[in-house]
Amino acid sequence: MDDSFRDYYQRRLEVHAQRVESAEGGLTEALEAAVGMPPPDPRAQEAVRGALATAQETANRLGLDLRPDAELVLLLLADEIVAKPVAAIAPEEVPALPEVLRADAETLVVNAQQSANEGEVSAHAVVESLSRSWDDIQSARFRLWDRAGSDPAKSSAGEVEPSGELEVESGEEPTSSGA
Repeated sequence: MDDSFRDYYQRRLEVHAQRVESAEGGLTEALEAAVGMPPPDPRAQEAVRGALATAQETANRLGLDLRPDAELVLLLLADEIVAKPVAAIAPEEVPALPEVLRADAETLVVNAQQSANEGEVSAHAVVESLSRSWDDIQSARFRLWDRAGSDPAKSSAGEVEPSGELEVESGEEPTSSGA
């Protein structure tokens, strides 16, 4: 990876951390509210931070370097693909996020080891790991996505059936998720 890209990804991680830490939303929260999104759930955000810490700890334990681009992919997966949707659509499941996200982070880093190049785990290695680990991903229990060609109407035991309603506290009308 070219060092200029490494620096860019590192700065993106720092910007995200500062945005979350400063005013827990601020401008971002206002923009999300403007499009009908609920405010961030601090418990979900803490679960995301825990998942990233687990990813780093796992990489260290395995003697791997988790590159900034890999961390950014893990952040996006944990935050935007799992934590925020769960907090918005199935808030009763937020208490499960820390354990689920940490397990997924560990699974992804362990399986990314197969694709690591000279001990470095890249974003590409994380994406390949996600593909290889699909059946072991704990966050699948929330039914946020389905495999291509699968029947989303079929529910497995222990999976969450979301209400389909998005709760909004800004006084706007809730919108259906269409899930």
